[in-house]
Amino acid sequence: MLYTDPQDNATYLVVRDRRPRDAPRRRRRRVEGPSRRGIERHHLFPKAFLKRTGIGETKRVNQIANMALVEWSDNIDISDQPPTEYWPAQIAQRGISPQRLAQQCYWHALPPGWESLRYEEFLEARRGLMSTVVRDAFTTLGDQTYDPTYPAPGPVLDPVLPGGRTVTLADLVRADLLPEGTVLSAAGDSEITATVLAGGQIRVGGQTYDSPSAAATNASGGSRNGWTYWIADLADGQFSLASLRETSLNSAEPQR
Repeated sequence: MLYTDPQDNATYLVVRDRRPRDAPRRRRRRVEGPSRRGIERHHLFPKAFLKRTGIGETKRVNQIANMALVEWSDNIDISDQPPTEYWPAQIAQRGISPQRLAQQCYWHALPPGWESLRYEEFLEARRGLMSTVVRDAFTTLGDQTYDPTYPAPGPVLDPVLPGGRTVTLADLVRADLLPEGTVLSAAGDSEITATVLAGGQIRVGGQTYDSPSAAATNASGGSRNGWTYWIADLADGQFSLASLRETSLNSAEPQR
């Protein structure tokens, strides 16, 4: 998760615990190759859709009220569809009851009929609902009777290829998972950008770095894990370097 604000964390913890298994999510088309996984912020009003409507300024597009926590694997089918198209389709596909849908819209601060609102109206309405959800999230976390049930953690892959060699950015470039010239942006701050070079280095502000963490530390002014800090803007979506590294690891696993 890339949220760093404590209010975001509180809301996330409660919403994660309360989201039912059949809650509508962005669904990924099946494509060749291993999956990329992770949870990140995504745009409820997709960037490309907003650009077509004349809204292209980064600050307006990346408003926190336009963000939602989704899995990487749930992003592809949405693509640049307007919410008036993808939202009803997701609801119909899931067959969610009106009561459960209302509950989920509340915890995700989605205004009634949000998919049909003008973008600025949507932002204004959702900001007010988000403040209510944050308040209720903190109240829930402070309740001594609150007893959340968390799923068991899945297996964790070590970032090491067969033979013991660590996965590098150059490996991702050679595998065409991270093409030369890919623009990277900082998680939670899209104004901080970098560029991937042919040899697997990262260029930030005229300086070249051999590792994602060195580039991230320089860009942020503090110690950072570059694999989770940098988000790659690729043709089929945005992916953290960590998720691309996992894809590389999966593809290197021997066939059984």
